[in-house]
Amino acid sequence: MIRYIFEGLRGRGTLIDNDEYFRQISPRFEDIEIPTFVYGAWDDIFGPAALRIHRRISMPDGMFQVIINEGYHGSPGSQLGRPDGPPRLDVLQRAWFDKWLKGIDNGIDRYGPVTLQQQNGGWHTLETYPRPEAVPQRFYLDAEPSGFAAHTSLDGSLGAAAPRGRTEHRLRRRPGLLKSPTTSRLMSGMTAVLGTSGLKDSRYFERGALTFTSAAATAPWVVSGPLNLHLRTRANGAEAFWVVSVTDVAPDGFSRMLAEGALLTSRRAVDEAKSVRGVDGDYLSPWHPTGKGQKMPVEPGVSTTLDIDLTEVDAMIKTGHRLRVVISAASLPRYIPSIPELWASRHGQSVVLDPDQPSYLVAPVVIGARAGAA
Repeated sequence: MIRYIFEGLRGRGTLIDNDEYFRQISPRFEDIEIPTFVYGAWDDIFGPAALRIHRRISMPDGMFQVIINEGYHGSPGSQLGRPDGPPRLDVLQRAWFDKWLKGIDNGIDRYGPVTLQQQNGGWHTLETYPRPEAVPQRFYLDAEPSGFAAHTSLDGSLGAAAPRGRTEHRLRRRPGLLKSPTTSRLMSGMTAVLGTSGLKDSRYFERGALTFTSAAATAPWVVSGPLNLHLRTRANGAEAFWVVSVTDVAPDGFSRMLAEGALLTSRRAVDEAKSVRGVDGDYLSPWHPTGKGQKMPVEPGVSTTLDIDLTEVDAMIKTGHRLRVVISAASLPRYIPSIPELWASRHGQSVVLDPDQPSYLVAPVVIGARAGAA
């Protein structure tokens, strides 16, 4: 394992762009036919991957169940067994095996099929995910100050209209802080010893980032599903690395990370067959292929549009709260490009805000009375 890590950092080795190897180990969820119970957590090191598995598996009702709650990779089941929530994880496991191995009719097949602890909300039972009433919506990035992120490199806004003028904003590479939500995910929550503020609060990490913050919500609304950041960029060298997160900002400024993702400009190619688009054609979940021949050239100084896939969410944006997009050029140790990729990106990079080719977050949302009841 150590050998492969060092080979990856050097950008060369037996597993680098080894198509056959990754083809063999890639899960084929669509081929699963046996009863399957998947458990996950919003801040797991793998993100809420359980919900992506749900989107790829087609089984009769009851044979596939998903439970996802608040927590980390190192705290499985920590939110279960409490009042108003599902039973303990071991109780659910026993019931599952009793049903499908012993044939005991205990009702576990009528549970869910999607049971989740909503981010900023309570427990919900859904027939499917994302919520079918969620409608994809664009949130445009604008350099106009939101007045709510003075601690960041750029306090931009997030709104319903494209910017009126063209601006360009350079990102300075800044290593991720140990006390940040991204590191907490990577370390399975062990950074709690540094204090709970950095465990959940993204403001420490945002200090060197470009941020775009919406107006305060006048009524509760819900974000449910995969997210995509459509971003106009410019690399000054032969590569650029982009780290993106979406946060919920409380009235007191606390910025809780809901979703995250990262992309190299050279890896911007999209596999249409594996990607998900909304009815309006915008990507909801772009799939970026890896392997030989998949890297695209990066021309220094030329603007390039990226679609950056972010992790799944199901979050309540409460009255007075705001949605924020955070863009940075590094998030160590969460994301580690190879040394050649870091060297190629040393000349810097910029976000280009252009009314003719706008940048925007695509998010499925539920607004109005249905959001309040979600």
